[in-house]
Amino acid sequence: MAAAAVSAAAPASADGLRLTEMVLGQTRSRLTLPASAAPVFAPGENIVVDMRNRRLFWRSEELPETVEVYRVAVGRPEAHHPLGRTRVTFKRVEPSWSPTPRARERDPYLPAYVASGGDNPLGSRAINLTWKYYLIHGTNDARKIGRAATWGCVSLYESEVQSLFERIGNGMRVRFEPVVEYGVGHGPDIGIDRGAGPGAGDQS
Repeated sequence: MAAAAVSAAAPASADGLRLTEMVLGQTRSRLTLPASAAPVFAPGENIVVDMRNRRLFWRSEELPETVEVYRVAVGRPEAHHPLGRTRVTFKRVEPSWSPTPRARERDPYLPAYVASGGDNPLGSRAINLTWKYYLIHGTNDARKIGRAATWGCVSLYESEVQSLFERIGNGMRVRFEPVVEYGVGHGPDIGIDRGAGPGAGDQS
């Protein structure tokens, strides 16, 4: 899906309005922003996830002047949402899925193991982190994207997770925030909700 570029040279007020409409009212999933209008990335960070607004921000080391924004699905209210900094440990193509014991306690109909394929909620790609059970992955149900609908993980559209999968490497730094901070002096306010972030619950 082609990204929509936003000119970093536009006036802040106009840029802020356009970015608000694009990021929170976007009809397409992936957008490209000037780095000045995106979250502040710490040195070495490639991914920042805004849990409340269900957005994943990707910054490439090759193109640090722009940041890609993806709509994602996050954990349902009763799921656990670990926050803070982590790293990519390894990646899997056509992953299998083993629901956590707590997930199976809440839904006794969940199987202990799901092989790769159309019934697997991880989709075709899974990116494992240092947090056990917590992944960035695809989906077998695109209707979940933009909603709090997973067992705790972050999921993307299949075409988008496949694209990111090729660019994400082991050891890359990832940060999960309840609400992403857009620092003063780092570009226009893009209208992201800064209310309270998601609560804690069951990790999966």
